[in-house]
Amino acid sequence: FEVRKKANSTAKAPRVAVAGPLISSVSREKLDLGDPPIVKIDTPDQAREFVRKLTEQKPDLVKIWYIVDKDHPVESFRPIVRATIEESHAHKTRVAVHATELETARAAVEEGADVLVHSVINKPVDDAFMKLLKDRHVIVCPTLVVFERYGRTFSHQLNLTPEEQKWGNPEVIASLDVTKVPENKLPQRVKDALADPQAALDKINKTYAVALPNLKKLEDAGVTIAAGTDAGNIGTIHGPVLFREFQLMKQAGLTPMQILQSATANAAKLFGGETGAHIGKLETGYFADLVILNSNPLEDIKNASDIDTVVKNGVAYPADSILR
Repeated sequence: FEVRKKANSTAKAPRVAVAGPLISSVSREKLDLGDPPIVKIDTPDQAREFVRKLTEQKPDLVKIWYIVDKDHPVESFRPIVRATIEESHAHKTRVAVHATELETARAAVEEGADVLVHSVINKPVDDAFMKLLKDRHVIVCPTLVVFERYGRTFSHQLNLTPEEQKWGNPEVIASLDVTKVPENKLPQRVKDALADPQAALDKINKTYAVALPNLKKLEDAGVTIAAGTDAGNIGTIHGPVLFREFQLMKQAGLTPMQILQSATANAAKLFGGETGAHIGKLETGYFADLVILNSNPLEDIKNASDIDTVVKNGVAYPADSILR
C-alpha cells in the first residue's frame, strides 16, 4: 500500500494497483520478512475477518492463492474461497484467484472470482469452462512468461530479452546467476536443475504445450485477456519482461492487435476502479497516458518495445530519460 501511495504522489511513476497479502491454504514462512506476502487462512470465518481488516486499506483487488496438491484438494479450500469472495464483494472489492489447474479455476469462477491469474496448465480448457468465463465476464491474465523463468534460472539457461538486459534492474539480474552461489547454499531444486538442464527445458515445453493452445482457445471464444507477467518471481524482471510475454502470446497464435488490446483496454478493465475507467483508450475524458513508438506494432509485435516517448498525464518523457 505504501508503494501505491508513493506512486500516486510521484509524477514519473506508473499507476499502481495493489491487492495486499495473498490468502491461501498454505504458508511460506521464509518469505515473511515482516510484511508477509502470503497469509494462511484456515476457516471461512477467519477469511471474512481478514478481508474486513484488509478492505480498510482500500485494496484494488483481493487475491487468493488457490494451491492444490495431494494435501490440499480443490474442495477442501473451496469454502474459504467462497467466504473470501463473498466478503470482498460485500465491500465492493473484486477478487483475483491464482488457479493453474482446470478444476481449480472452474471452482474459483463458480464461487464468484472476477479475475483468473495465470493459465490453466494441466489440461485443455473445455467448452463449458469457456462459456462460464464469458457468462461471468471473468478476466484472464495468462502470465505465460513466469512458467519458463524458474526453470531457466535454476538451470542457468536464462533467456533475458534485449529489452530486459537494457532496462531491467541490474542488481536483480546479477542476483539470478545461480553459479555464483556456493553449492552448499543451493536448494536441492536448483542442484537438480543444474545437473539436468534439458529436463528443466522439457518441463517448460510441456507446460507451454498446454498453456499456449489454451490461451488461443480463450481468445477465440471471446474471453477477456489482460496481459501480465507475474513479475517479482525468480527470473521475471519487472517492466521489460512484458515484451517476452508478448512473444509468447504471439507464439500462442494471438494477433498483434489482440496482444495490444490485452495490454491496453483489457488491462484497464483488470486495473479497475476510477483509474481503470480512465486508462487504456485514447478517448475524450481519459487520462493522457500513452506510449509513442518508432515502428508499427501491428506489423510485428516486437515493435512494441521500439519506444520513442512515454506520456503520462499529458507530460511527455523521452524514452531514454525514464531510467535516469
